[in-house]
Amino acid sequence: MVIALDSSVPQEQPQRLMTIFACARPVLFVNDDPDFPLSVTGTAFVLLFRGRYFVVSAKHVMRGFEPGQVRIQYRPDSARFIPLRNRYQFPCNDSTDDDQFDVVVWDVDGGIRPELFGPYRPYLLGTDDVWPWPHAEGRRSDYLYRGYPRILRRIDFDVQPVKEYGLDSVTGRGNYLGPASMAAVHTIELVLLDEHLPSEDGLDGMSGSPVFEVILLERNYSTAVFAGMFLRGRRAALRAHFLQQQRIVEMLTAISLGRATPPI
Repeated sequence: MVIALDSSVPQEQPQRLMTIFACARPVLFVNDDPDFPLSVTGTAFVLLFRGRYFVVSAKHVMRGFEPGQVRIQYRPDSARFIPLRNRYQFPCNDSTDDDQFDVVVWDVDGGIRPELFGPYRPYLLGTDDVWPWPHAEGRRSDYLYRGYPRILRRIDFDVQPVKEYGLDSVTGRGNYLGPASMAAVHTIELVLLDEHLPSEDGLDGMSGSPVFEVILLERNYSTAVFAGMFLRGRRAALRAHFLQQQRIVEMLTAISLGRATPPI
């Protein structure tokens, strides 16, 4: 995908950058508590891979909730939900290096209605997105991500049923620092953070956000590729870790070929 970087090109061109973030969604959980029918604890993103729809997030976002509580919206301003089917994750193991397994994937029921996505289209994950690391070694690139921090949620539980979720997303930028100490995990320096995230817990809820590498081609144009998934970050340290995309593609491929761990 080629995108424009500044306002010196025609106005319609810079808008293309935002299309890569249209796949991001807040993760909602339906509760039995009538006073608090919904919880919001993280971010997910929707992919179209090998002709099938998938929803991806970080496994630790699900901690404390049952699989049947999860709801993912067709679009973040709608109360209509994607029909999730099976949930998959990497097999449990005794490794202390478990960040590389911090992935959960849902395949989507055949009753999905793609027209309900509107402009919030899933990201088309193709063969161009699978590459050796680092992809842009020796070239200028930025790492961009979008998620739904808990500090910005504005759900009015006094109105029943809840129809307005009031969930605001945040888009940030980082510089690549190098591999982390954990396998398949990389570190970025957070150089652009939303001003609405002043507190140390401002990144809470960003886990599961899609991360894209935007590589400069020439003065006004760049290309964007899927880099992986935001795992965690510290605002005070201006550091974040993300899981490289190969691990996610590995899971999606196994599901597509019928070789994945039995669904939960």
